[in-house]
Amino acid sequence: MYNFNVTFMAVLCIALLSNSATGEDPDVELKSFNYTNDFEDGEAITYVSSGKNNSTEYKYKIFDDDDDFPNDWEEHEFDDSSWNMGNAPFGNKANGETEPGTIWQSEYTEGYDGDKDYIIIRKAFTIDNKDNVLGGTIKSAYTNYYAAYLNGVNIQNCLTYSGGCYEGDADYWNKVVNFDTSILLEGENVLVLVGRDSLYQGGDNTTWLDCELDLRVQTWKDDQLILGDDVKFKIDFFNNESYNLSNVNVSVEIDNLTFKNQTINIQKNSSYEWLVDWTPNRLGYHNVSAKIFNTSMEKIIHVGYYAYSLNFTSTNISADIGESIEFKFEITNEGDVNDTFSFYTYLPSNDWSYKFEPNSATLFPEEKLEIILNVTIGSNAPAESYELYPIIRSKYYNQRVNAIIESGVENSTIFNYKIWNASEFPNNFYEIGYNDSNWSTGAAPFGDDELNGRIPNTLWQTDDSNYT
Repeated sequence: MYNFNVTFMAVLCIALLSNSATGEDPDVELKSFNYTNDFEDGEAITYVSSGKNNSTEYKYKIFDDDDDFPNDWEEHEFDDSSWNMGNAPFGNKANGETEPGTIWQSEYTEGYDGDKDYIIIRKAFTIDNKDNVLGGTIKSAYTNYYAAYLNGVNIQNCLTYSGGCYEGDADYWNKVVNFDTSILLEGENVLVLVGRDSLYQGGDNTTWLDCELDLRVQTWKDDQLILGDDVKFKIDFFNNESYNLSNVNVSVEIDNLTFKNQTINIQKNSSYEWLVDWTPNRLGYHNVSAKIFNTSMEKIIHVGYYAYSLNFTSTNISADIGESIEFKFEITNEGDVNDTFSFYTYLPSNDWSYKFEPNSATLFPEEKLEIILNVTIGSNAPAESYELYPIIRSKYYNQRVNAIIESGVENSTIFNYKIWNASEFPNNFYEIGYNDSNWSTGAAPFGDDELNGRIPNTLWQTDDSNYT
C-alpha cells in the first residue's frame, strides 16, 4: 500500500525592520519592536549549572548530625562567609564517568548513626529582571536523601525515608521539581541543598550531591509563528526629556489600518513597555508598524506555511515473532520554511520495540530524506495482521483546546432541560433534530444540594426514579 500524507500550516517570518521620525516632537525614542508566540513557557536558561558539566562553586559545610546545623542555615541572609568553597559534585567516589569535584566522606559509627553524613551547600545567583521569569525548575542528583531550599523556602524535603525519597544511586536527575516564581527576588537569590548519607547498619557509604537550576525566561526573538497563534508585540519607548509626558498617543497599524490605539504616561528619563496582543488570521504579507508621535518602526511579516509528504517504498511485510523487520519511507519538506520533523509510532504491545533512523530530520523546502523504521515483533504476538504507521511532528506542530460548552460552575451555562421518570424517556431525545422547544430553560449545575461548596443553579429534586 502506498501512503501519501500532507500536513499544511502557516508560519510567520520577519522580512524587514525600519525606523523613521519626522517633526518637532518631544524626544521620545521607539527603542525596539519585537514579538513572541511563547508568552507562557519561555526559554529555559540555566542559572546554576550542574557540577557534572561546569564544576560549579558552592559554599559548603559538612556536619555529623542535623542537630549541629546553625540557626537559619537555609535563609537568604545567612552568613556563610566562614564556610569552605568547593566545586560540585560533592561525593566520595566516581559516579559513572563523573568524578566528585569536592570530597564528602561520611563515616559509619554504629547502629543508625555516623559522622560527616550531612552536607549543606549554598549558591548565590542573580536575576536582573524578575518579571521576565515565567517558571523555574530544580534538578537534583543525590544518593539516599536530600532537601532543596530557595531564598529560605523549602522546595522539597526528602531527608527521611518517606514519599519515595530514598535513592540508592545518583542519577542525573533523581528529582525534577518545579517551583513558584513568586519566591524569586530581584537581584541576589540563594539556592541551598542538604545531602544526607544513610548509614543504617553501615549503609553503602556512598555520597553524592549535585543540582541544576533552570529558569524559563520570556524571550522576544521574532521567531517564526504558526497561523492562529496568540502573539504579543513588545514595544519599548524611552522618554529622553527632563519632564514627564502624559496622555501620549501610541498605536499599532497592520496593513495601514489602526489595529490598536492607546494613551500612555512616560516618566522623565524613563522607559515604557507596551504589550499588544495579535492573532494573525491570513496568509500573505502583513505590514505591521508601531508609532509614537511621528516616529514609527515597521516590520514586514510574511505568513508562510509548513507541509510534508511521505512516500513509502515498503508497506507489507511478513515476519515471525521475535524478528526485526525494516520499513523505508521518504519524507519531503513541502513547505516554504526550514523545518525539523520528529518521528514516532504506536506499537500493538509493550513487548514490541521500534527505532527510527534518524529519529528526526531537519530539511530545507523541497528537500527529501529516506527514513528507516526498524520494528522488533514481540515474543507473544498472536499470528494476525498488524497496522503500523509513522507519526510525524513538525517543529511548528501545536494543538489548541478550546472549550465548546463551559461548565455551569464557572459560567452558569444555560441548557434546555426536562425532569421525568425513567419510563417516560422519549426514544430519540438524544438526536440532533429532537424538538425540545417546550422544555424548561435553566443554568447548570443541576442538583438538590451543595457539592464541595458549590450551590446548584437549577434545582433538580429526585426520588431516585427521576432523571433529567
